[in-house]
Amino acid sequence: MIRFVYPNVNASEQFVGCGRYITTSPDDPCLTTDYTIATPNVGHLSKVTTAASLLAKESFDSDQDVYEHKDDPTIPYLGDSMGLAYLLALIHRSRRTLWEQSGESLDIWCTGAIDAVGGMPMLHNVYRNLFAVKLQAFLADAKASLFIVPVANLEPKYRQLCRQKDVRVLSLDQCSKASIQEMVRRKTILQVHGDELAVLVKVIFIPPSIPSPDLSHQGRWISSPQPTFDVFLSYAPQDKTFVRHLAEYFRHEGLKVWLDDEQIDIGDQMIKKIEQGLQNSQFLVVCLSRYFNNSPWCRSECLPRLIRETNVQNTKVLPVIVGDYEEAAIPAFLYDKYYIDIRANQGLERLMRKIKPGTDRAISQNKPGSGHYELPEELQAGLSELQSKLLLFSKKAVVNDEVVVEFDQIGLQLLHLLEDFPRYFDEFHELIAEYQHFAENMFNVITAQEYRRLFAFRFRELEQCIEDLAGGFNYGESFLAKTLSGSFTDSPYAFYRVDFDELEIEHGVKRLMSSDEIEESEGIDWLLKAGFTEAETRLQRISDLDKLNQVFNVLWKRFPRILLYYHETFWELVKYMLVKDPLRWKLRFHALKILLQRSLTASQALEILKNFVPSEQQILSAFLVLHPKCECRKFAMEILPSDDRWDFLLCPAVPWLIIQELVEKSCQDSHDSYIKALFLLLRPRLSLVNSPLAIAKAYQIIKLFYYVPVFLQETFFQALINLHNQVNGKAQLFPITRDLEHEMRQAFQAFCAKDQLRDVDITEMTHIPLPIQRKLAHDGYLPKYFICNIRDIIALETVPYVERRPDVIKFFRLYRINARALEKLASNKLLMREYQNRAAFCYNPKANSVLIRTYLSTLTRRDLKDISRNHNVSAYARELAAKYLSRCK
Repeated sequence: MIRFVYPNVNASEQFVGCGRYITTSPDDPCLTTDYTIATPNVGHLSKVTTAASLLAKESFDSDQDVYEHKDDPTIPYLGDSMGLAYLLALIHRSRRTLWEQSGESLDIWCTGAIDAVGGMPMLHNVYRNLFAVKLQAFLADAKASLFIVPVANLEPKYRQLCRQKDVRVLSLDQCSKASIQEMVRRKTILQVHGDELAVLVKVIFIPPSIPSPDLSHQGRWISSPQPTFDVFLSYAPQDKTFVRHLAEYFRHEGLKVWLDDEQIDIGDQMIKKIEQGLQNSQFLVVCLSRYFNNSPWCRSECLPRLIRETNVQNTKVLPVIVGDYEEAAIPAFLYDKYYIDIRANQGLERLMRKIKPGTDRAISQNKPGSGHYELPEELQAGLSELQSKLLLFSKKAVVNDEVVVEFDQIGLQLLHLLEDFPRYFDEFHELIAEYQHFAENMFNVITAQEYRRLFAFRFRELEQCIEDLAGGFNYGESFLAKTLSGSFTDSPYAFYRVDFDELEIEHGVKRLMSSDEIEESEGIDWLLKAGFTEAETRLQRISDLDKLNQVFNVLWKRFPRILLYYHETFWELVKYMLVKDPLRWKLRFHALKILLQRSLTASQALEILKNFVPSEQQILSAFLVLHPKCECRKFAMEILPSDDRWDFLLCPAVPWLIIQELVEKSCQDSHDSYIKALFLLLRPRLSLVNSPLAIAKAYQIIKLFYYVPVFLQETFFQALINLHNQVNGKAQLFPITRDLEHEMRQAFQAFCAKDQLRDVDITEMTHIPLPIQRKLAHDGYLPKYFICNIRDIIALETVPYVERRPDVIKFFRLYRINARALEKLASNKLLMREYQNRAAFCYNPKANSVLIRTYLSTLTRRDLKDISRNHNVSAYARELAAKYLSRCK
C-alpha cells in the first residue's frame, strides 16, 4: 500500500500527527472504517485539482477515490502545505508508483503548497519554522523513509542535520530506478524545485499506456510514435526574416522544420493545421522578441491552450530569445519554462544539443573560429569591402558634406549586411567597434544640422539593429553577448596540464579560497570550466559545507575575468547568486545591468559607481572596458588596475580597437618588465592578423612600441623588427593594407636608425600577476628569470624549454635556480650523460643529496678535490667528495 502523508503542525508550532491519503475503490476490503473521503482544507483546492489535470489528465477518468486517515481526528488538519500530498494522491488514481511494481509498501511524506501559474503547475515552499518541526518529526519516525520537500526549504543547516543523521538528500536529477527502490530501506529526502512537478510525476509514477484513438479528443492527446517534424516554429510576423534564417540553419543541420508559410495554404483552417503540426512535431520552438507579446496570435487564447496541450503530449516546448526582450515580459503560459538566447553561438549550440543530442562536433565545425568554418562568399566580400572603406575613410583630413554622405553609405551597407547575415554576427564585432569609434569622432565635428540629423538617424538605425541581434541586458545578455562569442575562451589562467575534474570538493574549495593567485585561478577553473550544470552541483556541495558566501566573494572579485573566459557560465552564475542571496547581490547586479547598457555615458557611470566602495568600483568599472562608447572605455581604464588589464589583453575575443587602447595606456604608465611581458604575450596574436582592420591595428600597436625605450634593448629591438616584417607579409594580402605598409615604412626606418642598447635582465616582476608569470614561463619566455623563481609551480614550467637548449649547462650553474627545477633537470638521463652537466650539477649548492650520491662518483679526481674545498657547494657534496678522495689514496 502506498500512502501520501502530510505532517500536521498546529499554530503553536507543535507536531500533532499526520494525515494519510490512499487511493482506492469504495469496495476495497483494505479500506477500514477510520478512512473517510478526503476533503483537504487547503486555501485553493481548485489549484491543486487544476495542477493534477495538467500533470495527469487521465486521473479524472478513474473510478477510484482519495480517502484520508488522520492520526488524531479531533484536531483540525488545515493549510496549503498539504497540497502536494493531495496532488500526488489524485494522480495515483490512474498511475501506479514504482514501489507498487515491486510489491513494496511505503509512506511518502510530502509538504508544499501547489499553484497553477498561467496553467503551469508550481510547487511553493512552506513557512520556515513549520518546516523545521516537520523535518524533526520525519527524522524521529522510524517507519518514515521518504520525505518530498521544496528545495527552497532545505537550508544548509538542515542539510547538515541530515548528514549527521545519515539521511540522503537527493535531487530529481540524481534519482535512478535503483535509488528509488532503496528509498524503502534508507531514509531519503527528495528535494524538488518549484517548476519540477512534472519531473517528479515522471520519476515516481509509471507512465500510463497510450490511449487508443478517440475522435472526441480530435487527436490532440495522442502523440505520434514517429513525429513528422523535428521542430515547429512559433513567432511574431515582424521576426519572420530571422526565423527564416533559423529554419534554414535547422535544415542545414538535417532537421525537418514546420513553418507556417510552407505548411498552410490559402483556404486551410489555420487552427486545425497548427494543431496537426504540433501533434506531429517533436519540439515547439517559441521565438520571443519585443513583438511577440503584442502579436494577436500570442494575445489570443489559442496559443496558450495549444502549448498547455503539448505539455501533456510528448512535444517539448523550448522558448528562445530571437530579439530584444525583457525577462519580465515572459507570457504566463511560459512562466515555468527555462529559455535561452540563441542570438549568440553558445545559445544556438545549446538549443541544437537539446533538439539533436550528439551534434556538438558538427556545430563546432560550423561556428566562427573553428578550422572547418567557412563564411559565405558574399559575406566575406562584404566584410572585406567595409573594412577597406573604413580604413580609407580614416585618412580623410577634412570633414565635409561629401565625407558625411560617404560615411552614411558605409553605415547603410553595414546595416544591410547585418540584416542579411544575422547568424554570422560574431564576424562583425571588429567592424562594429571601428564603425562606432569613427561615428563618435564624426558626430563631434559635424556642424550642419541637416547632416547631423541624417547621421544621427543612420546611427540610431544601426544601433537598433545591433541591439536586436546582440541583445540588451534582457536575459543577462548585453552587447557583450556577441562581442564575446563562445562559452569558453582560451584562457591564460587555465593552460596547465593538471586535470582537476576528480578533485575532492574540500580541495577545490581550498584552492578557491586560497590567498595565492595561482591556486585561486585553478579553483575558479575547476568550478566553472565544465559548464554551469556541473558548477551548480559543486556549488550545492559547497553550500552544504557552509562555504557558499566565501566562494561567492572570490567569484565576485574575479567577475570580469569570468565573463571573458567562462561567458555562458557567467550569466547562469549571476542568476544563481541572485536566487541564493537576493538581498546581498541585487544592488550590485542592478548596477551592472545599467553599466552594460549601450546608451550609458561616462558621467552616468560615475554617478552609479559613487554608491560603491573603491574595491567594488574597480570590479564594476572593469565591465566598461568593452563598452562601445570611447568615453566609457577611457573612464574604465583610468580606474582599472594594471594587474587586471591582463584579463582583457590576452582574451582573443576582445576587439583590436580595445587592445590598442589598453596597450597605449600600459606604455604610458607601466614598468619596463610589464611592457616586455605584454609584448611577448601579444606577439603571437599580432603575427597572425588576417583582416584589413586587424592588420591596421597591428601596425598601430607596433608604432606605439617604437616610442618605448625598452625596445631599444638589443633582444627586444630585433624581436620588434621581426614582428614588423611578419605583419608586412600579411599586409600584402589586401590593397588597402599594402598602402598602410608604405605609410609605416618611415616610422620603421626611423626606429631602425636608433642606437641599440645592451640587454637589461629582468630582476623582478612583482607588479605582474602570478598566473601571467606562469603563462610566460609555460610559453618558454625569459627562462633564466623564471627557472630561479621561488614558486616551484612557475619554475617547473620552464624546465622543458631549458632541457632543449644547447647552453643548458649554464642553468645547472645558476646558484639562484629553483631547487625543484634543478632536481627535474638532473633527472633527465639524456642530459646527464654529458660529463659537464653532471659536474655543474654537483657544484650547485641546491643539488639534491640523492642525485649528488649518484653523479659525484662519476667525476674526476680533480673535480672531486675542487668540490671538497669549495665552500659554495653543499656541505653534503663536500663531505662526500672528501670521502671519495680518501678512498682513492
